[in-house]
Amino acid sequence: MSDSNTCPQKEDLLALAEGRLGEAHSLQDLEAHLSRCPECRSTLENMLSSSADSGLLLQVADWRPEQEKFKPVFQTVIDSSFRLAKRIDLSKFAFVDSVDGNLVSGKIGLMELKELIGSGGMGAVFRAYDPELDRDVAVKALRPELAGREDVAHLFLDEARAAAALHHENVLPIYHVAREDGEICSFVMPVIEGGSLADLLAESEGALPFDRVLDIATKATKALAAAHAEGIVHRDVKPANILVEANGPGVWLADFGLARAAQHGFGEGMIVGTPDYAAPEVMQGKEGTIQSDLYSLGKVFREMIRGKGATEKEVPHWFEKLADNLQDENPSARPTSAEEVLENIESNLADEWESKSRQHAQRHVRRSVGWIVGALVGVVVLAWLIDAFAGLVVTNTVIRQFTGNPISVDGKWGSFSSIEEALQDVDGDATIRIAKDAQIGVSERLDFSGRALRLLSRPGGETEVIFQKGLDYGMFEIKNGSLEIKNVTLRYRGTGVEEPEALISLYDSSAFLENLNTRRHSSGNVSKTGRTIFVLRGNSEATVRNCSLMTERTGKAAIAVSTESTKKKIAIIDCKFVGENLVHVVCPESTEESGTVDIIVENSTILTTCHFRMGRGAGGVRTEIQSSESLWQSSGPVLNFRNNESDGVRRNFHFHDKGSFIAVGRTEAIYSAGLISSPRLRATRGNPELAEADWEDFWQDSPNISLEKTQWVSWIVDFTKGRNPEWNPELDLTKWVDEIEYSEFFQ
Repeated sequence: MSDSNTCPQKEDLLALAEGRLGEAHSLQDLEAHLSRCPECRSTLENMLSSSADSGLLLQVADWRPEQEKFKPVFQTVIDSSFRLAKRIDLSKFAFVDSVDGNLVSGKIGLMELKELIGSGGMGAVFRAYDPELDRDVAVKALRPELAGREDVAHLFLDEARAAAALHHENVLPIYHVAREDGEICSFVMPVIEGGSLADLLAESEGALPFDRVLDIATKATKALAAAHAEGIVHRDVKPANILVEANGPGVWLADFGLARAAQHGFGEGMIVGTPDYAAPEVMQGKEGTIQSDLYSLGKVFREMIRGKGATEKEVPHWFEKLADNLQDENPSARPTSAEEVLENIESNLADEWESKSRQHAQRHVRRSVGWIVGALVGVVVLAWLIDAFAGLVVTNTVIRQFTGNPISVDGKWGSFSSIEEALQDVDGDATIRIAKDAQIGVSERLDFSGRALRLLSRPGGETEVIFQKGLDYGMFEIKNGSLEIKNVTLRYRGTGVEEPEALISLYDSSAFLENLNTRRHSSGNVSKTGRTIFVLRGNSEATVRNCSLMTERTGKAAIAVSTESTKKKIAIIDCKFVGENLVHVVCPESTEESGTVDIIVENSTILTTCHFRMGRGAGGVRTEIQSSESLWQSSGPVLNFRNNESDGVRRNFHFHDKGSFIAVGRTEAIYSAGLISSPRLRATRGNPELAEADWEDFWQDSPNISLEKTQWVSWIVDFTKGRNPEWNPELDLTKWVDEIEYSEFFQ
């Protein structure tokens, strides 16, 4: 802890408060210092204590313009909703009977308090004894000065709910949540015998050994991936919130106190989190996202390998590059997900093994043929010993390198030239790994009923899986199972006779696609419902992230076949789609309540003939679309349905958008005369005012429809120039144009 008389920045802090500090110190430097120095935070608090005002800046009569940028610093540090600067007074807790330093006595429910472990912005953590289970636990309780604030109480309890929703070995679990007398909020966690990564870094006085770095980085990233998979953004990833077991392998991500802050009106417009680890966009007051969590993770990576300064410890170049990429100023240039970070680590470790294997073999080649065999066997045996409990991943990677076969299956020894061969004698779930940049041909449908199939390649390559023909129900047929595909391009080359219904058919199943491209080659058979990515039946769910999906212009991203009481969910995030319809809903057995279809579209570009088609009987299907910050352009309307479905569509179709551009090629946004023609995808420059009026007139202020910051525009992108599409120069499309190369759709 810094001494108040010696802290080098205390005088600067006082000067700033008096309006004397100019440009000498940057905003980021001051924020970083305040996040680490309790003495300076205490100084701020003392300056506040003499005023009835809640903001330090109100005490300063005249701030120069350049000092306005420091306002968020003080507001963040002082705002009681997040990081209260006051030292905690244990005697103020209603449940504390006596205090002796950090030792306390008292009870929260049945928990018998023993000592204070630590404190934060909203609460204090006590070691306590649980008499029912005869064990020590950690109890986190809301600070007494905040107990009367209902908004803070909800936020505090949301920390527990956010963590309790995650069942992962690297997320600190929650045993129990309680709220007594309407004010005392607490939750119970395990006691970690060790400390935080921040403590470990402080003890090491520099960088950690790389094997330790790799272990902590991998486990923290896995925890973050689990949170993101549940839609939870942590918002405060830092060493102090990563707990490390003393002399053990345990690593846990903790403190989800800010994870759902936005739900209570906090987040956008305020700096939420610890300044020294917050992403640039968060420092500008924007709401935290997955990408801002990854930025903070990169800062943690960097600190583990560099400490607070330079180090001579040897760190692989790829890991330094990963840390740098995570900290890119541009959120879109960072990895797209924590899963991608894990795959990056895994693939680079595999590359290192391959490189070492080649070097090892080459050294022995120079000696004798006999030594070559020994080298190969030695490398394979060594790899097998390393991952004997990891499904032979490293072993098979080495084998693939030597044999030249591009395919392996986790848990099955060897390498294979085809997926069909690899899956022989595999009865249960299967994880298939394909070498980077390989091209694989498949001649039969992959049927995985009742099982889970994972098809994985390394990111950054051009791995292709090419289906030479298909059967009636698609390339992948999953019944009562799951499908995961990452970092692969799927191509279909039809015969003109056996035109498949879809690339992926799901029956009471789930699918997750990431970093996937799809390409459909014309077969000449345009009469069937083919050229579709997904067909979903029963209770099915598909998540598509960072994918480029292209069909023929008569194709769909998804066909949802709805029946009574079935539920379907489709999430399209950071994607681009070109085809006839994004979603086509059909209901063969129409009833008044014919199931539900939920569709989420975020930060995506959708270019279609018509975005949503409600087919025969679909008026009884409750279809709900949640859209945000996307580009929607159609050469026809937004929504098309049959005339006799009008009342059902008004009742059951829900569309909620925030911050998107919508362009239609006609004057109508709603079209209900049955089937429409399929003009080529191009900007036909419709009238946005008439389209918007048509949309509003049809819904007649229906509560099912809401548009917030949505812009109706005449056109977004013009494809009449083929490989060099023209973007509307009157629109600010930088966010989308910089991320997307559309010329690939015309290859």
